[in-house]
Amino acid sequence: MLNIVKFVILSIIYLDISLVIANDEIEELDVKIENNKHLSKKYTNQITNYNLKIKKSDEIIAKLDRDLSKIKNNKIKIIKQKNKIEKNISKVLNAKKINQKDLNLLFKSNLIKSEKYLFENFLDSKTGSIFFDNQLYSFITNSKINEIYFYKRKKNILETENSALLEKKKLLVALENKISKTMSAIHLEEKNLKRKIADIKKVISILDIEKQNFLSNKKRLENIFSNKSDKNSKFYKAMGLLDYPAKGIISKKYGDYKDAIKSKWTGYLFTTKSNEKVYAIFSGTVVFADYLKGYGYIAIIDHGDDYMTLYANNKRLLVENGDIVNTGQNISISGKSGGRSVNGVYFELRKKGNPINPKKWFKG
Repeated sequence: MLNIVKFVILSIIYLDISLVIANDEIEELDVKIENNKHLSKKYTNQITNYNLKIKKSDEIIAKLDRDLSKIKNNKIKIIKQKNKIEKNISKVLNAKKINQKDLNLLFKSNLIKSEKYLFENFLDSKTGSIFFDNQLYSFITNSKINEIYFYKRKKNILETENSALLEKKKLLVALENKISKTMSAIHLEEKNLKRKIADIKKVISILDIEKQNFLSNKKRLENIFSNKSDKNSKFYKAMGLLDYPAKGIISKKYGDYKDAIKSKWTGYLFTTKSNEKVYAIFSGTVVFADYLKGYGYIAIIDHGDDYMTLYANNKRLLVENGDIVNTGQNISISGKSGGRSVNGVYFELRKKGNPINPKKWFKG
């Protein structure tokens, strides 16, 4: 009977312990799910921003294409206007030739009539002498006057037409100069628009490359943090025994609010002197050592038992992927890479890929 009671009590204790462990695991999974949601939202927002930039660039290119089309239409209108004026000048010149021909015919006709009349009067002369006939003398005089009149009239018409033609030519020269300047401006504008379109296409190409790099780096980090290490390190047992990764001031701690936004820091930000050495807080294997946008030069060390540490914003890395590092080994030099304004290093501790508070692992 006593054995049964003991068995029941032990079973209850075991169940209580199992429930506590299960609750802890559920809480840990909830934290992981929440962190993954936050990370996924962050990546989604960044991708949305890239797509908005590309869409805006497409709209600018479309507007430039419309402007270029308007310029080409204006160019065609100016050329048509020039051709119309040239046709009008050609008509004026043809009219001048016709008027001159008509005057010549009129003058010739009048001269023939005058000569005929002179001859008839000479034959009908009573005196028989052309020099003593008053009527004949009057006719000769009038013929000369008429000849001078038609000559002056012809001259005035030609001078008027020449003056009008000169004005037309001046207008044509002015218009041609204006067209030349306009065409030069159009060619320059076309050149500038083509250069702008080419520049925008280059920006779009760069954005596409950055987007692809971002997605690639995102996938690399997700793979790193999602893979479980097979090593059996003693990292958990080192709780409260580890030194800080660098000498300096802790300007931001785990859980502090970030500037101007409501999100929180998920690690420690150390402000250090220039070229300060950065150390591995525990032995392990380097699983990532490269430049990453937003983090700068970053090293990630796997300590086993799903524990990893992250060291970012370095000036220079002293380790490579696959390197085995010891506790306290110099792995990098602190810096400002990744967009920091002051010298330092950003440190994170992660368990199964999720950031956790590293405070209880450090001494003191």
